Amino acid sequence: MKMLAARLVVAFLEKQGVEVVFGIPGGHTLSLNDAMLDSKIRFVPTRHEYGAACAAAAWGRLRRRPGVCLATCGPGATNLATGLAAALRDSNPLIALTVNNTLRDMGWEDAQQADAVAVLGPLVKWSYHVRHPEEISAAIAEAFRVALSGKPGPVHLDFARDMLEASEAEFAGPASSRLQGPQRVQPAAEAVAAASVRIASAQRPVVWAGNGVRCSDASAALLEFAQRHQCAVLTTFNGIGIVPTTHPNVFGCRSRVGTSLSEQVLAESDLVIVAGNSLNGVSTSRWSLKLPELVQIDIEPTRIGRRYLAETQIVGDLAPVLEQLCARDPGANLGGRAEWIASLRRRKQNWEEKAFARRSRAGAPVMPQEIVAAMNAFSRPDTLWCVDASNCGIWTHLLTIAPGMDYMRPVNFSNMGFALPAAIGAKLAQPDRDIAVLVGDGALAMTVAELETAARLELPLPIIVMNDSGYGNIRQEQQHKYGARQDGVELGDIRFHDVCRAMGGDGVRVDSVEQLGDALQAARRCNRPFVVDVVTDRDESVWSKPF
Repeated sequence: MKMLAARLVVAFLEKQGVEVVFGIPGGHTLSLNDAMLDSKIRFVPTRHEYGAACAAAAWGRLRRRPGVCLATCGPGATNLATGLAAALRDSNPLIALTVNNTLRDMGWEDAQQADAVAVLGPLVKWSYHVRHPEEISAAIAEAFRVALSGKPGPVHLDFARDMLEASEAEFAGPASSRLQGPQRVQPAAEAVAAASVRIASAQRPVVWAGNGVRCSDASAALLEFAQRHQCAVLTTFNGIGIVPTTHPNVFGCRSRVGTSLSEQVLAESDLVIVAGNSLNGVSTSRWSLKLPELVQIDIEPTRIGRRYLAETQIVGDLAPVLEQLCARDPGANLGGRAEWIASLRRRKQNWEEKAFARRSRAGAPVMPQEIVAAMNAFSRPDTLWCVDASNCGIWTHLLTIAPGMDYMRPVNFSNMGFALPAAIGAKLAQPDRDIAVLVGDGALAMTVAELETAARLELPLPIIVMNDSGYGNIRQEQQHKYGARQDGVELGDIRFHDVCRAMGGDGVRVDSVEQLGDALQAARRCNRPFVVDVVTDRDESVWSKPF
């Protein structure tokens, strides 16, 4: 059967299980928008293409299928760039669709002319310009294959406008049926055997796990391995949520600012099992971190041994690798390991007590750790925290992630303004789940218009704002490095709760910790986006590494 190319694109997306497309329509995209009206796909207009990309990334991260966003040519395509780069760095599967000018007019400085493939190509796993209707099926099939294979990530398809609007194409080919996800990459038996021997001989082994555990659905296998072999477990910031922080073998996360506890765990270990963790600059303080002998496991062979020599290497999907390692003999050192784990548990308790010991004065701005303590009390068993970049995200190393909870943050690209649009995508991906937002005032201002999107969609989103009227993390870094010399970090006081009300939501300003609990309960009762705008202590600095 033949149909217009735009309808063919939408039909193939529908076959692949696409339920929602986020974006902003333009004249160039109207053939696709019109085709979606006759499909089961819901088009959700956002207020900026960056917001659409972040929402699609969150949808894909939770559904383990690519989220989809749509933009017109020129500025529509270029506005996607930051969101796509972030999805690439944080391994979120996403397909970005753009519609370019007509084939006849490309390259002749038509309105909004931009080479979308040249602009976005370096920021995605694969970018392709679709010029002929016969390419549609293969292009969409390849987009889903690449987005999900190996390390997940974004891809980009750019369509010629006249091809979508006027051409007819056959409804046939690999995208006309549901494509399965990638097959498990099994490890080499000799590599597993070599790693098992090294692990068995270790005195104080540590598993340092990253987002690859989430991508592989390997959380259960990781915890089983850690318990059987009596390993301590740390995560990267991008790996927060892959294991409960309440588990007796889990001792938090390690990142650029570190924590005293995670630093102790790594310093005392004699073997680090690097699981789905690329040992990038964010995790290792730009590769200044000293590490002992490594066993590195990753589905991408190019990620192994890049800046740190891994004496033992396993290429494969983490779930089967950990399952096979778990079945091996744990060695004769379990008693000593158990004693070390027990000492770490005592130190973890002391660390937590110290971290939450500081209190703001009555009526004074709220300390960040007091906000996190309130978040811990506010969380439900299934809460997903959508957290933004910079200070608010860094302080979440204190956040309790119980079984059933999860966490999402723009770690490796540190793109501010992520949390709110990501929460919108997350709520549409898992509408029955409790979704909550933590964001700084600098970041929220960058995507504040998406409050209207959340209100229009009637999404019950509690949004906690750490508001210190400035770019707080950079202010504190300037203080740390240059003392009183500061520039460009002071901002006006935006009353975000009033902004949310103006856009159809609700909210309240919190001036002291005494008001915080009641404000969060009001947010919980609201069936719309609700901003809890917390005046935050600007002097409690992450750069001093207080914990």
